[in-house]
Amino acid sequence: MSTKNQTQRVHHISSHFTNGLFPAASACITLFLLTGNTLFESASLCCCTIGAIGAPIVYGSGLLDWRIRFKKRNARIFARKRYVGVALVLVSVLLITFRLSLRAEFTTIGAVKYIYAGGIYILTGMVTYLGYLGGKFIV
Repeated sequence: MSTKNQTQRVHHISSHFTNGLFPAASACITLFLLTGNTLFESASLCCCTIGAIGAPIVYGSGLLDWRIRFKKRNARIFARKRYVGVALVLVSVLLITFRLSLRAEFTTIGAVKYIYAGGIYILTGMVTYLGYLGGKFIV
């Protein structure tokens, strides 16, 4: 298999992996807010943490794919993917750091859990938008 095909596969596989984790985190945090069951919050934290760990890998493989497959052509869609990709990495790391700094008190603090949930919903919107932009390349 050529290097070009291997790079495309790494990016496609890794992006689908993280693009599935953040919506799953959204579903889990919604269930937590509706039921109060802390297991759903723990599941959303796990999904977000794994997604945050994978986000730089996806971003790096996307840049590599852009350099090899598209020969670093500059277009508005590539710029949007780069900016939103950087924002995704930063927001996910900040959100996980914020959540882990609260520890067990998280479930007792009223407004903080809604801010955290909002951050997860924003991350879900970001991966959805990145997936939409990436889908424009598939013919």
